[in-house]
Amino acid sequence: MDKGNKGSNDKSRNRASSFSKTDNNRVTAAALQVKMGLYDDPLKFADKMEEMVYNASRQGASLVVFPEDNLSQLLGVLPGLSGDDIEVNADNQSNPALDGILSKLGDEISISDILAFIGPFIKKMGLIIFSELASKYKVFIMAGSGLFPDENEYMKNGKVLYNKVHTFESNDKKIYNTAYLFDSDGKLLGKQKKNHLLPLEDRWGLRTGEELSVYSTDIGRLTFPICMDA
Repeated sequence: MDKGNKGSNDKSRNRASSFSKTDNNRVTAAALQVKMGLYDDPLKFADKMEEMVYNASRQGASLVVFPEDNLSQLLGVLPGLSGDDIEVNADNQSNPALDGILSKLGDEISISDILAFIGPFIKKMGLIIFSELASKYKVFIMAGSGLFPDENEYMKNGKVLYNKVHTFESNDKKIYNTAYLFDSDGKLLGKQKKNHLLPLEDRWGLRTGEELSVYSTDIGRLTFPICMDA
């Protein structure tokens, strides 16, 4: 992230610390609307996310919530894709266009295979970005969701680690629409898999989650159903 755009590090720390204390009787949440696009440069994505978190935090938000498919914007790192290839309508019934652009990569390759291959890289970038932003601005962040294989990941000291031997092979990986929650220290508190898929997601080979998780935090008990799960 380009910290030069935000002024000195001291000013950033001052902004973050001004919102570090939470009123236990009242929590301000920022539900962000995002104009979806595809980012071929993760740093540009990080800068845009930081701009939105900064604006929310300076208005007093203790919880910043991003929409479904927010992390899928990093699919732009795939060669041959651009921001003009993705479309999301007002009801967030995404993405007929995504179906088409992923198909450009080869008829013999399924969309679930593509997501199984690229998903771990995109997920790792997204988790690191939002962990840093949550810690920097001292806010809880629900980072939105992306289409990822389930790898039992966790974070420690800003690094993404795994509870089992990790490979990037796509065979037999189950893909879920998964969202992630971070606390104000940047710790990954947990994740939520989408339980009710759209017909398009079913056609892509995504799997359904089986539960709605609830997390106890300093600002209350939080849960984050995705789209139709609400």
